[in-house]
Amino acid sequence: MATLAQMRTWVSKRLQDPNNTAVSAADVDGLLNEALNYWKNERFYFNEITDSTTLLQGNPAIPLPANWLCPSIDDTFVIQYSGIRYPLRKISETMYNAFYLSNGVGQPWYFARLANSEYQVYPIPDRDYTLLRYYIENPTDFSADGDTNSFSINATNLLQYTAAAYGSRDFRQDMAMYQAFWAQAMIEENNLLATTRKDNATGAMTIYSMLNTY
Repeated sequence: MATLAQMRTWVSKRLQDPNNTAVSAADVDGLLNEALNYWKNERFYFNEITDSTTLLQGNPAIPLPANWLCPSIDDTFVIQYSGIRYPLRKISETMYNAFYLSNGVGQPWYFARLANSEYQVYPIPDRDYTLLRYYIENPTDFSADGDTNSFSINATNLLQYTAAAYGSRDFRQDMAMYQAFWAQAMIEENNLLATTRKDNATGAMTIYSMLNTY
């Protein structure tokens, strides 16, 4: 775990500028946020969220949390009703519009992302439903010295080496060090993905048919 101030010091030293003479502290903070914004789209074991909300009767819109970034799995929305879970199938906006009837109410089976970034279900809910959500969080950018987030806690070196690579390329114009730092960032990514695979992979191929599931 590292705070913004601790990561700033680490990166500044690797840029051979511990006093932030050539690369200001604000610029190093910017590099760390660039690194964060690059890696936040990757699915790691620590940035996946599972929670629940309520689909409201008569309202097809799916409520999204403030830290929503994107779905983490294909079955990102699952209705839980009467002790049974029903994964919603994602369809295109075009297909959603082709299905849609203003009086088409019932238990939802589909969802689509509409052009305004809102997700909607169909059929329109005929009652309130519990909805499970599986998604990747959108971490908060670093601002104050003491700031932390899931990446600075679980992937400190990934951020630091990436920021050092960006700084070497954009401020120091040192492509050799850029490549060296970037290579180390890739090693850090692979280490994190190894843990992610162990957490999420089943270790077997799954084949679905109308008869059996293997």
